[in-house]
Amino acid sequence: MMLKIRGLKKYFGGRLVLDDINFDLEAGERLGIVGRSGCGKSTLVKLITRLLDADGGSIIFDGEDITRLTGSKLRAVYKKMQMIFQSPEDSFNPRRTLGWSVGEPLRRWSMPNVEGRVEELLTAVGLSIELSERYPHEVSGGQCQRAAIARALALEPKFLLCDEATSALDVATQDQVVRLLRRLSAERGIALLFITHNLSLLPSIVDRVIVIHDGRIVESGLVEEVIERPQSEWTRELLSAELLTREAD
Repeated sequence: MMLKIRGLKKYFGGRLVLDDINFDLEAGERLGIVGRSGCGKSTLVKLITRLLDADGGSIIFDGEDITRLTGSKLRAVYKKMQMIFQSPEDSFNPRRTLGWSVGEPLRRWSMPNVEGRVEELLTAVGLSIELSERYPHEVSGGQCQRAAIARALALEPKFLLCDEATSALDVATQDQVVRLLRRLSAERGIALLFITHNLSLLPSIVDRVIVIHDGRIVESGLVEEVIERPQSEWTRELLSAELLTREAD
């Protein structure tokens, strides 16, 4: 089991924002978490990555309880767990080239042959080697997000968290990035947690989905079943809102 979440709770200012969250993620599995903005999705990611402390429950990652982990033990966890953020350009140092940033995790862990490894990583995500000399603001959003994926793969993680990783991209680029993530997950056996507010993206990348509303899980199941036969009122509302948006476009 790659990830086991049990009874997870989080309060902000006395308000319960995550309430009794429970789910499992198998090694190599791809799981989507969907819900409206403000439902608690990003808070959940911050708890799993230990950027926030949980107020209840437990987080078991790769067989280890990391709920209260700190210091060097937590640093070792980050070698196996990597995150891809919403805004690709903002996740890079603007004063460094993309190649330098992709190689940063390798240098931090004193890995050999950084330059050669950077070339391999860029090739793996469909980027030319020439882009390694460019700065984040000199490439497209899609290219920048591919570079972010390359950086996340540098330490050969077992688990990737994608927090709204495609929301800043246009529709065509979103499709390219989700298909890239699915392929890399399948080829490398990486477990994937894909956080989004867009249900329509999920069939292209995940196998199962969890729907969150007001900090609680209101529905879960195989992605096709949830989309075609939603059981929760909140899931039906999400699907209706997406349909209206597509019709407006």
